[in-house]
Amino acid sequence: TESVISRSHLPFIVGGTNYYIESLLFHLNPPNPSPEHSHDKQFTSLLNDLSEENLSKLTSVQLHELLSKIDKPTSIRRHPNEERKIRRAIEFYRDSGGIPLSEALKQQHAESGFSYRGSFRFHRCCLLWLTCQKEELEKRINDRIKSMLDRGLINELEKFHDEYNQTCTQAEQSYNYTRGIFQAIGFKEFHDYLLLSNIKRKSEHGEKVFANAIERLKLSTRQYSKYQEKWLRMRLLQRVEKHSPNVYELDTTNLSLWYENVEQRAEAIIDAFLKDEKIPFDALPKTPIDEPVYEQNTCLACQRVFHMKSQWLDHLKSKQHKRVLRTTDRAAYRQKLNNAIPSLLNTLDLLEMKKISEIEKKNDEFEIDNEMIETLENNN
Repeated sequence: TESVISRSHLPFIVGGTNYYIESLLFHLNPPNPSPEHSHDKQFTSLLNDLSEENLSKLTSVQLHELLSKIDKPTSIRRHPNEERKIRRAIEFYRDSGGIPLSEALKQQHAESGFSYRGSFRFHRCCLLWLTCQKEELEKRINDRIKSMLDRGLINELEKFHDEYNQTCTQAEQSYNYTRGIFQAIGFKEFHDYLLLSNIKRKSEHGEKVFANAIERLKLSTRQYSKYQEKWLRMRLLQRVEKHSPNVYELDTTNLSLWYENVEQRAEAIIDAFLKDEKIPFDALPKTPIDEPVYEQNTCLACQRVFHMKSQWLDHLKSKQHKRVLRTTDRAAYRQKLNNAIPSLLNTLDLLEMKKISEIEKKNDEFEIDNEMIETLENNN
C-alpha cells in the first residue's frame, strides 16, 4: 500500500480477511530478536525444541501449559481450546529469539501510544462497510452455499481428500482443522462424509451424513459472518485514538434500492473524502469500552475454564451454573441420607418431585427444604 501511495496513486482495497485488513491498517511489525540469549547454548536448545514438528505432537492443553511457562501473561488471556492463537504465541517466542508476545505488544503500545496493537499506518483513511439485516444475510448465505454445491463443491472436496490420502502414509493421514488449508470452512464440516466409502456415501446413512454436513456448513458460515462483524466493531468502532478511521455503513438489505442506499451514497462519501470536504453522511458512532481484565478461573462444578473476569462473573450468575450446583447439592444430600438413613430416600424422592412440579408452574428456582429433611431425620 505504501508503495502505491509513493507513486502518487490512491489505493482502493476491496474485501480481504480480517487479518489482512488489520495488517494493512496497523503497524504490526515484530521486534528484533533478543540478544540476551544469543550465545546461550541451553536457551538455543530450548528454541530448537519448539520446532513445528515437536509442537504438532502436543495437544491444545499441553500447548497452553507450555505457553504458561514461557509467556504467562499471554497464557492467561488464552483459553486452552484456542489452539491456533496459543501456537502462534509460542511460534512468536521461538521466531523472535525468546521475546514473549506479551512483552512485544507492551513495547509496541508504549512506543505508539495506542491501547491496542500498533498505531495506524495512514492519517487519512475511509472505510465503507456493506451491511445487511440478519434474516436477509442468512438467506444469502444459504443461497450461496446452494450455488457452491451446484457448481461442484462436493466433487472438489472429494478430489482433494483422495489426493491428500494418496500423498500421505497411513501414519500421516490426520486432519488438523486448526492449521493450514484444513482451517477453511468446508473441510471439517464434511469430514464424516468424506471418510465414507463411495458405496456408503450413496446409502441412506450417507445421505443423512451429507445433509448434516450441509447444515454444519451453513452454521459455520453464519458464525463466521458474526465473527467478522464482531471483529470490525472491536477493532474500529471501539477505538477513539487519533487518526482512527471513520466507518460508513452501506445497507445492502434491499437490493432494489441498491443505487440509493449503496452506489449513490458511496460515491458521495468518496467524493467528499477525496476533496477533503465534510462528508454528507454520519459515520458509525464509536463506543469505547474498558480494557478487559484477564484472569484464569475454573468452575469445577461445570468443568469450564474462563480467562476473562467478566466471563467468570457472568457464569457465576448464570442459570446453568446454578442448576448444576443444585443438582450437585441434591446428589450430596441423597448420598448423606443414604449413608445415614436409607429409609428416607423414598420420602426425599417425593419431595423432589413436588418441588420440580412447582418449578414448572411458577418458573422458580428449586431449593431443597432443609427444615423438612432435618425434621424427618430427627423423627426417625
